[in-house]
Amino acid sequence: MTKILDILDKRLNPILIKEIRQSMQSKVITAIICLFLLVELVVLSVFLFSISFDSGDLSMGREVFSAILGILLGVSFLFIPLYLGNRFNKERAGHEMELLYTTTIKPSSIIIGKMQSGMLLIILLFSMSLPFLTISYLLRGIDILTIIYISGMSFIAVIPVLQIAIFFGSLVLSKFFQGLARLFALFCSISLISTGIGIYASLSYGGGGAFGSESLIVIGMFTVAVSIVTGLFFMLSIAVISAPSSNRIMPFRIFYACAFILSAIIFSLMWWSTGDVEYMYAFGWSGYITSMLALFITISERDTINSRLKKSVPKNILKRFFVFPFFTGAANGISFFTKTLLLSLIALLSVPVIKGKTLSFSRIDEEFWIPFGIALFLLSYSLFACWIKRLPFIKHFKYMTPSAITLILIILVSVIPSILVFIANPGEPVDIDNNPLYFMISPMGLIEKTSFPYAFFTATSLVVISLMFNYRWLFRQIKEFTPEKKNS
Repeated sequence: MTKILDILDKRLNPILIKEIRQSMQSKVITAIICLFLLVELVVLSVFLFSISFDSGDLSMGREVFSAILGILLGVSFLFIPLYLGNRFNKERAGHEMELLYTTTIKPSSIIIGKMQSGMLLIILLFSMSLPFLTISYLLRGIDILTIIYISGMSFIAVIPVLQIAIFFGSLVLSKFFQGLARLFALFCSISLISTGIGIYASLSYGGGGAFGSESLIVIGMFTVAVSIVTGLFFMLSIAVISAPSSNRIMPFRIFYACAFILSAIIFSLMWWSTGDVEYMYAFGWSGYITSMLALFITISERDTINSRLKKSVPKNILKRFFVFPFFTGAANGISFFTKTLLLSLIALLSVPVIKGKTLSFSRIDEEFWIPFGIALFLLSYSLFACWIKRLPFIKHFKYMTPSAITLILIILVSVIPSILVFIANPGEPVDIDNNPLYFMISPMGLIEKTSFPYAFFTATSLVVISLMFNYRWLFRQIKEFTPEKKNS
């Protein structure tokens, strides 16, 4: 028995043990649990005192279940991730950041320990809700399989939200950008929650039942999407807390490439089996969105390669060509995600070709050119931000990263046309809908058919101009991507 305990003690993650100990001593967790139980008890009491058992109402059980599940998901999706993210962000601040770089614990073990502690807190909340969910079954109107089904799927939907919170907690930013990051994390979480719960509720309460063939297909696809999102943010979290001198972004890009290929195979099979072209459109749009978000982040990577990385650069030129996009670096990241954007476009363009239709730029198809035009605008803004970052007076601003500059450029492009119109016509109100300059230099012009050719031409021109501003910077990084020379 002692040997078994010793083996378990060695197997347990030390970060998990530390997090559990701190959570049990935390007054915040104690307050959340007590308030959670009190609210559920009050809500259940209100339902029980308001019903009439002689009326034969068979919908009360479902209403009680929806109320209890709503409270459970509200705490699980908001308070627990917020608690995990804030704790991790405090650990990343000040002198404690140095401990992350000097500790012998692997970065992956740190993130796994944080994730496991969050999942244990979620399991604790779900287990405390079981008696209340059981009462909803006794009130009739919902069967036990549906309760187990929706509760299990809701637990799966919580997992990526926890990982997103851990990722944003690992970022060391100023208070302003930390606030923007939290708003973005909240937006991602709410989008994921609404999508998942909407699917589960429609399938469970619909006529097809919870375990129909169509339900299982949709749930399987959503589970794969949840796994990919969780894996992406898990790899990003490891990259953020890894040593800056290491090739920390390579695992993320390898995982992203594998997820991209897996998604392409799954969506292609779904399109082939059902004949529904929307599956390919969904793949193309998801590829565009994830590539643009990743490009927005990767431009803030370093633009030089150190001696530690040079040791892992292959000597063969052909191998170097293939591994260059996977290494840490701004030019490497731009190369990688530009290729994924082009592959997403090819996936979208392959749909009409396979269906026997011809492609024409005169036929404006929102599934093809609008997302590609938006990607071109973002690519040009990102490249201009890299050039602005290298200006002498910008280097003095610590938090003025290329990602932050890109965000500022997007805001300026949205505001400047209205300011120019106001200066030209000071006595007239500014009408954005009738402002041609606004639709020509911003992605909004891609939506209107009349302004689409001008906006697409502007996006392409901006990419060419931004490449002219950065070609020396990009070629320098490509030229420096060589193995370390041994001293003779």
